Amino acid sequence: MDRSKIALFIDVENLTHWLKNNGPDLLITELSAIGQLIVRRAYGNWGNPCVQGFQSELNRLGFELIHNFHPVSKKNSSDIQLTIDVIDYAHNLPGIQWFVLATGDSDFSPLFRKLREMGKEVIGVGPRSPLSESVKTSCSKYLYTGTEHTASKKELRSNTDDAMDLAEKILRAADQTLPLSTLKNGMLSVDSAFNERDLGYRSFIDFLKAIDSIEVAQDGKNKSWTATLKGSDPAGEAREENLQDSLVRGYERLLRKKQWRLTSSKALNEVYQLARQHPQQSKERITEEARKHSQMLTSVEINKALIILVRSKVLRVSGFSDAGEKLWSIDPELNLARTVDAAMLSRLFSACRENGTKIEKAALRDLLYGKYDNNALEQLIEQASALQEKAEA
Repeated sequence: MDRSKIALFIDVENLTHWLKNNGPDLLITELSAIGQLIVRRAYGNWGNPCVQGFQSELNRLGFELIHNFHPVSKKNSSDIQLTIDVIDYAHNLPGIQWFVLATGDSDFSPLFRKLREMGKEVIGVGPRSPLSESVKTSCSKYLYTGTEHTASKKELRSNTDDAMDLAEKILRAADQTLPLSTLKNGMLSVDSAFNERDLGYRSFIDFLKAIDSIEVAQDGKNKSWTATLKGSDPAGEAREENLQDSLVRGYERLLRKKQWRLTSSKALNEVYQLARQHPQQSKERITEEARKHSQMLTSVEINKALIILVRSKVLRVSGFSDAGEKLWSIDPELNLARTVDAAMLSRLFSACRENGTKIEKAALRDLLYGKYDNNALEQLIEQASALQEKAEA
């Protein structure tokens, strides 16, 4: 079976930080899963001291080094030569199906689009930035350089929630079970930068298994993996969703927009009890102990439970280690379910107000960890509303 042919072009002067951190070597390894690299070209003014040190490593990796002298100071002329060469290869070597452009420059958007018009698959490579967000829509796939996305935990959570929402949206629109390859291709067609590894998952299956509303299964006949929304008809037969289920799903989506992802009562209680029994511990230590003591909980479940405990202020900073690391403890007297439910509802009420969504009390019960009669539910709603008003004051 013939492997896809790939051409890789690097604008060195725009990606010096990436080159310093072994970027080309890692990229080549990733591309090897797609096909065979038959063209490797790196462009720059090799007389520039800032890039001279990269020549040896790029040569070792099999790159042809293309020198571009810049007659005007601070003007990068490599992008013009790179563009000419890419179009030349696309016309004269029609067997090349994939063009990989590591540029870090939004000026290449027209080139990306032209290659797509020619029927080529395009992978863009560059740093995460407002510019890259505009460029990636012109690519078949976009890969971020460096680890900018790990600098902000809030951003990582937001990106994860967005990706999970996208997977759910595609399955809901399909209204049937989908092969994992079809689902992932659908996600990449919407967000070419999607990469489950960037979100902390080892595989696409692990990513899908972390989504509460999606069920992953293996076909007994051909052993292929498929995904479907829980509660949907695997045969693809139309089935109306009742109003309450629809409301609950809507509330879950709104909570995710507020960086709140639900986890099981089992996970929440196990992590809570562990943190309660071992006070004055770092979150890393609590996570390590949870993994050690529980054979059933995944790292994703443990992490989601910890986030809920912190955001509910069940788990609070109680001191600092000698190294300045935050140490966390739990008030043993609080009511876990009620405290978490009140904090969750306060976020939900805020999201509903922002989105103009009406609150239906009957549907709230399916979200809550505790069991409440009508009077207790009214008291909980009042408590949550007070928390919301306090947070927004």
